[in-house]
Amino acid sequence: MAKPAQVWLLEVGERRHTVTAREASWTQREVVWRIDGRIVASKRSSEEGLVLRPGDAIKDAAELAPDAAAGEGDGALRVLFSALGSPRRAVWFEGPEAAVRAQAGLGGVDMEPEPGSPVAVREARAAERPTLYAARHVASGVATVVLPIVGVWLLARLAGLLPDVGVDLPHIPLPSIDLPSIPWPDVNLPAIPWPDWELPGWMRWILDRAKYVTPILIGIVLARNEVRRRKATPAKLEELRRRS
Repeated sequence: MAKPAQVWLLEVGERRHTVTAREASWTQREVVWRIDGRIVASKRSSEEGLVLRPGDAIKDAAELAPDAAAGEGDGALRVLFSALGSPRRAVWFEGPEAAVRAQAGLGGVDMEPEPGSPVAVREARAAERPTLYAARHVASGVATVVLPIVGVWLLARLAGLLPDVGVDLPHIPLPSIDLPSIPWPDVNLPAIPWPDWELPGWMRWILDRAKYVTPILIGIVLARNEVRRRKATPAKLEELRRRS
C-alpha cells in the first residue's frame, strides 16, 4: 500500500509555492513543485535528497510537463527523504546561485508542511524540544564509533564458541621451474638529506583517536546548526510573506 503524499507550502510575496512528495514505487520517490497552481518542475528518483530547478520534468509523464512561464528567478528546491522513503523536509533556495546551494544543502528556507500531516506533527514536536530532536545527530556519531567496537567484540565472542574444525588437505607436488636471471642495471640514486623530525607525542595521541572523535564532533556541529535553523525559520517565513 502506497504512503499518502506529503505537501509543503511557502508564500513568497504574492506567490504561493506548493510541493508534493510521494512514493512512486518501492525504490523511487516523486516530487512535484507548483507555483500558483502551475507545475514548474517535477522529478522522480531513488535519491534521499532530490534537487529541483524550474524546468526539470519527468520525461515519461507528459501531464507533468513544467509551465513555460517558470524561470530561474523562482529559485531551486531540495526535498529530503528518509532511508525508508518517507518525506522529511522541503527547503526552498533563492538567488542566482540557488541551484548550487540546493545541491550543497547550504542555507535555504524550510517550507511549512501541510497542517495535520505526519511531517507537521513531527515538526511541532521538534519545535517544542529542538535540542532533543537535534541530538539525534550526536547519537548517530556515537553509534558510528560504538557499534563497530561492539560488533568486533561480539564476533570475537562468537569465534571462541565455534568448534575448531581442522581439514587436512592433500599435498599437491607442484613442478619446479627455474626462470632465467635478468641482469638489471645497477643505478645509484643520490641520497636526500631529509630533516630528522619526529611527530610530537600530543599530535600522535590526537591522530590515534581522531577516528573516534571526528564522527561525534560532526554530530555536534550538525545538531547546533539544526537548532539554529529551527529558531530562524519562523522569522524567515514571515519575511518572505511580507514581500511585495
